[in-house]
Amino acid sequence: MRIGARRLILAALAALSATIILIASLWLHVLLGFGGALLGQPQALDPTLTHTALSLLATITRAALPFTLPMAILYALSGPWPIRLITLLVFAGGWYWAADRTAGSFAADFGATWLAGEPFGALFFDPLLTPLFLAIALTLQLPLLTRINRPVT
Repeated sequence: MRIGARRLILAALAALSATIILIASLWLHVLLGFGGALLGQPQALDPTLTHTALSLLATITRAALPFTLPMAILYALSGPWPIRLITLLVFAGGWYWAADRTAGSFAADFGATWLAGEPFGALFFDPLLTPLFLAIALTLQLPLLTRINRPVT
């Protein structure tokens, strides 16, 4: 496998697509989960602002953007099946990490203080929504991995 300019461009586009998928799945999860109750409510740290769907999207985007670079590197290196599996596992870990960071940013709204990892379990996790949206996001990664590893003709 040769990593040339074309491969790097495809990897960057795939990583951007993966980040968009991650953001969209987390946003829908938040809107259908705990975030629905926050809409229209004042923000705890700045009561002059209210929670809106766009403010939730901005919070999720800030949590997910650091995920783009590791995914670009993995997409550039992907090829054999172990790297593809690692890419999917890193995506699942990034999904959890971004979900935990997103939920942690709402600690003050729920009158809580959490250690790392606690916001996910205390606020974000839903027995139906979480596995569903994670499975959908992982399934949407498969075409990206297939496309990036298609032989050049």
